Amino acid sequence: MLFALSATMRLTIVFLAALTLAACDTGSFVLTSPETGGSGRSDAGMGGGDNPNPNPNAYHPVGFSSPDLHGLEFNLQEQDCRSCHGSELEGVAQAPSCDSCHSSPEPTAWRSDCTFCHGDSPKNLDGSLVGGFAQPHLTHLSTAITTTIECSACHNAPSDVLSLDHAFDSTPGAAEVVFAAALNPQAGFANNTCSNNYCHGNGRGNNGSVAIDAPAMSCEGCHAGPASGSAAWATMSGRHRLHLNLNGVTCADCHVDVTTNGLAITNPALHVDGIKQASSGVAGFAITQAGQVRCTGACHGDNHQNESW
Repeated sequence: MLFALSATMRLTIVFLAALTLAACDTGSFVLTSPETGGSGRSDAGMGGGDNPNPNPNAYHPVGFSSPDLHGLEFNLQEQDCRSCHGSELEGVAQAPSCDSCHSSPEPTAWRSDCTFCHGDSPKNLDGSLVGGFAQPHLTHLSTAITTTIECSACHNAPSDVLSLDHAFDSTPGAAEVVFAAALNPQAGFANNTCSNNYCHGNGRGNNGSVAIDAPAMSCEGCHAGPASGSAAWATMSGRHRLHLNLNGVTCADCHVDVTTNGLAITNPALHVDGIKQASSGVAGFAITQAGQVRCTGACHGDNHQNESW
């Protein structure tokens, strides 16, 4: 099941919109065969055994119209709602249309409103905010080191609830990870680990790898940083090691548009964007990137004249 927020990533669907419970009273929804629905599953799988409906012909248990019950069931894809409610969830016979309860005054607005099902912040399938896939999603929504990562960077973002491979597919309760867009078309996801990706690489290729339960990462988590040392600096492009071995030279000297101190990202829009950003913070010194990086002017005691990086 592919959700817009979500790596096999799982998110709890939390229905935020108010439901008109009376209009969807499950006690009024009856089937000629009360024990099984279109999927052939027993009502006991719907919680009927714990909360039986006094109406012997009712398929769902009492209170099933609550988002906490049918919202979670929908998320887990325990049954295919279309079996009774119609291929477009438009309602069939005594099975009501989903539009009759889910939104007002625009009855179909919920179908394309991601937050209606996914909420404003991601959660795990059980509703928890700790562990699992919740924290990785929150991290990717953060703008601390780059702009918000769009859902489409890791998923085939659907246009509405009935989009192909979205709410009803062959992988219940799982959100397929598809790196077809953005910066990682060559990346893969297996065993809860992203691999061969640019985003977590060293900036020199698609060589990044990170597990979903990895701890919070610093600069050194992807590429060498100010404190990494000469051996690590040697893995960086051009003359990084030469310059960082000089006293007083920092990342900000050549990347001032991205960081002003070499320790924090001050312009997230220019970080992890697929483009190498080089700009000088030294007065009278210029860095050009036409074809290759070249430096002109006086810096760290040297006078460069269109010198190649």
